[in-house]
Amino acid sequence: MCTRRHVPEHAFAFVRDQLWLARGIAPFLEDAITPKLWDVTTLAGHEVSDARLERFSEGGLLCAPHAVTDGLLAVVRDVMTREDPATWVVPDPLAKPGDRFLARVGVAWFAVDHAVYCVERSPVPERLAATWRQASSAAGQLGLVTTHEVARNGPADLERVAGDAILIVVTAYDGDGVLLLERRSR
Repeated sequence: MCTRRHVPEHAFAFVRDQLWLARGIAPFLEDAITPKLWDVTTLAGHEVSDARLERFSEGGLLCAPHAVTDGLLAVVRDVMTREDPATWVVPDPLAKPGDRFLARVGVAWFAVDHAVYCVERSPVPERLAATWRQASSAAGQLGLVTTHEVARNGPADLERVAGDAILIVVTAYDGDGVLLLERRSR
């Protein structure tokens, strides 16, 4: 069984190192990634040791692969249903606005400068999963739930997207798991 488990504070340094995955949102998140503002957890089985959970860059499943995806989507959906509006924003770490494949993707997206951001406004698990998959990369992945009203054509104000983030998800454990940062009450 895969459950949310707390991880030590040095997870914040790992997340800051992975912020390049956020593309243009990264500079607005960097100073905000602190234990004062966020609780950080991962998804892992009870049998996985706390010492293992501390090795964020080391691969190896912490629970069944489908359980990680299902758990991640359940957390995103839960957070989105608590807030209105809430938008799942997943920067594509490699895509550029002129890429031909974007005309055929099955998810909404917007571009700011040279970066592409996939978005989903509905907490429907299949749509959340499609958005997460669309922006997947072997290099890693980052997504966030924001309460900023993301316009249909995308915001010119990525700072507001970051400032209103209430959940940040970053791949960890060499892609075999995720770190979940949930904003503490404001």
